[in-house]
Amino acid sequence: MILACTKPNGKTSSVARILEEANLDITQVTQEEMMGVILKASLAPQSFEKALSGELEVGALLSGERSVELNEEEKTAEDASLANFDNSKDYDGKL
Repeated sequence: MILACTKPNGKTSSVARILEEANLDITQVTQEEMMGVILKASLAPQSFEKALSGELEVGALLSGERSVELNEEEKTAEDASLANFDNSKDYDGKL
């Protein structure tokens, strides 16, 4: 399962916040500038650099045309980050 655009609270959208942090006005920003800021905020630094160089085809990933296999080190890091993860008590009765 992949959750996208999840946010339990806030007074502004995440996109508005990251545009503001990049000193861009949401009413004046181009679609290309907005996507660049969103990608930079969404991808790991190494992946963002690969996207800039064309080595990582973000459009193909988003459309499902292409997938990226994690290497063993990445799989181990992913497993460790998810081990015993449970934040359900953080939202108990708040949603």
